[in-house]
Amino acid sequence: MGTYIDIGVIAIFAIALIVGLIKGFNKQITKLLGTFGALLVGLVGAYFLANLVAQLNMFSGVVNTFSGIFSGMAGASTEVTSAEELKTALESGPLLIFSFMVETVWAAMQALNFTTAAMYCGYLMLWIICYIVLFIVLYIIVKLLFKGLRKLFEAINRMVVFKILDKLLGAVWAVAMLYAFLVVIGLTGTEIIITKWVSGSAENLYGFLQSSKVLTFIHNTNYLGKMIAGQFQIELPQLVFAG
Repeated sequence: MGTYIDIGVIAIFAIALIVGLIKGFNKQITKLLGTFGALLVGLVGAYFLANLVAQLNMFSGVVNTFSGIFSGMAGASTEVTSAEELKTALESGPLLIFSFMVETVWAAMQALNFTTAAMYCGYLMLWIICYIVLFIVLYIIVKLLFKGLRKLFEAINRMVVFKILDKLLGAVWAVAMLYAFLVVIGLTGTEIIITKWVSGSAENLYGFLQSSKVLTFIHNTNYLGKMIAGQFQIELPQLVFAG
């Protein structure tokens, strides 16, 4: 059985190597960075931009319109002067969910000079809409920028030297990513979960790993995984191939 496992694992990494060679480094890295970069810029950038938009006079005017959506709800239009009064007002209507974080809501209302829950809900709803729109816009812009960057690198890669280098780096990158996801994250995560929370199953897991020469080697050389496991006060054992 161990031989078949070895063949299977080697085949998976061989496929990653071939795919990496075919795709090249440029396509893989720009696509990956484009997606994560767009998400990061979108999430963070939209937050700051939404806060800037919220300071505009126009925004305040629209907040009044959105507040009208909530003003008819019980307790939403009640003017309050303290967190206790706000909690009482919220508990009497459909905005009950906010009563569980009344201190946070009240602090926000004070900062915005709001006296009713309806005003705060109108502001929050409009802010969320602005955030979503800005996130989508920023995400698309960053994705387009990385697409242009990929086209630029593709033009450079038409030179034979750079093309060969791109293919080699692509193969290394593909294998490294596969190793990171399957071994550092997948295998280490499985070992941590079983060792810490599934008592009695660790021996079966390590017995399975020891049945394969490749899996034994991968486990014993998973130094990043051992560092991660150490953060959970777990020491991964050194295994000996039992084949």
